[in-house]
Amino acid sequence: MSSDLKWYAVDLDGTLAEKIPDYKIGDSRIGDPIAENVEKLKKVVEKGYKVVIHTSRHWDNYSIIE
Repeated sequence: MSSDLKWYAVDLDGTLAEKIPDYKIGDSRIGDPIAENVEKLKKVVEKGYKVVIHTSRHWDNYSIIE
């Protein structure tokens, strides 16, 4: 049932990955993982949540983010 779905949304840059200081629109680089937050997200997944990564990056970055 849809009422059983559990979703967890999290930002990418500055939350799951370090911000890139000289980032420009269209850049496909992603900063280094923020290990503490990645580990927290893994625990959320283990509890059965579906994860949505929120970002204002362009769709061209979809595959690298995934």
